[in-house]
Amino acid sequence: MKTLRLSLMMLCLLGSAAVALAEGPDISFAENVHDFGTVKEDGKVTCTFEFTNTGDMPLEIRRATASCGCTTPSFTREPVAPGQTGRIEVAYNTEGRPGNFNKTITVYSNSILHPTYSLTIRGSVIPRENSPESTYPKAFGLLRLKTTTLALDDVRIGGIASRSIPIYNNAERPMTISFSQVPAHMRVSVSNSEIPAGGMAIVTVNYISAEARDFGHREDYFYIHGKTATESSGKITVTANLVEDFSSLRAGGKLPVANYSRSTVNFGEVKADGPHTTEILLTNDGEAPLKIRKLSSQVSQLTLKSDKKEIQPGKSATIKIELNTKDLQSGIRYYVEVITNDPAQPVKRITVNANIVH
Repeated sequence: MKTLRLSLMMLCLLGSAAVALAEGPDISFAENVHDFGTVKEDGKVTCTFEFTNTGDMPLEIRRATASCGCTTPSFTREPVAPGQTGRIEVAYNTEGRPGNFNKTITVYSNSILHPTYSLTIRGSVIPRENSPESTYPKAFGLLRLKTTTLALDDVRIGGIASRSIPIYNNAERPMTISFSQVPAHMRVSVSNSEIPAGGMAIVTVNYISAEARDFGHREDYFYIHGKTATESSGKITVTANLVEDFSSLRAGGKLPVANYSRSTVNFGEVKADGPHTTEILLTNDGEAPLKIRKLSSQVSQLTLKSDKKEIQPGKSATIKIELNTKDLQSGIRYYVEVITNDPAQPVKRITVNANIVH
């Protein structure tokens, strides 16, 4: 009998605890899955999940997160009183996402029983029909192009890099294609110089790296013209990083070795009153002459100059770095590059810091 009494007391205590736990805000959704069905690939589709505070204290939605960046949830920010409703709105971006989708949204609240709640959206996106505007997004009048920029990345000096651009005649009559201001180190051609109305062609760019006579990052451009009754013209930009070819070096041979006195230059606090200069020392610790191929800066306010173009083994060169602070307003962090024929470190990036005071 004593044991039975103890058991009944424990049950009463557990029941009281359960009631206590149930007190507070709680959240209940009318539906937790929304099926968009079949939608077109033409932007965002949205839906709304409505919830009710089924507890006895105000309910607060603290945040809502989606399983991917293509899904954006927003929610009621104000506390929801007991018995009242709120909304979770969800937008899904269909652009560039043809096919089926199934995404999860997690809702975080101060609910006692459901502090996290999962919602789901799903559906199927029909790919948009290809059009000249979507296939050839860049336009020079009635001449449309896939791109107006060609990035060649690393190009070994002595090699040839080739890239192509599809172009489209959006006119109602044939279009004649021509080019102007083509750099001497580039050869530009078109698969058919006269494109029929609604037809396409391929522009091919051959980049002769040795003829550029340069090192490091380089940007060039030329103009393309499409002539019908009127002329459609525009600029094509070509970028390349010209790198020295060290493949012919013999193992164990004599090589230059670049040793820089520092990798970071800090001007400290300087006034915005004109040029300020500092120097770094470049020493050749190798057994062959070290040649400075190029000194370059990412901004016009920084200029570099070396007192030598070729450094003999065991010798050094002084590289002067000048910072023009005249038009600068605040602290800066730029970099400069020194390109040499050191095969182990052909490009050295040096950070330049300064705090501009007025």
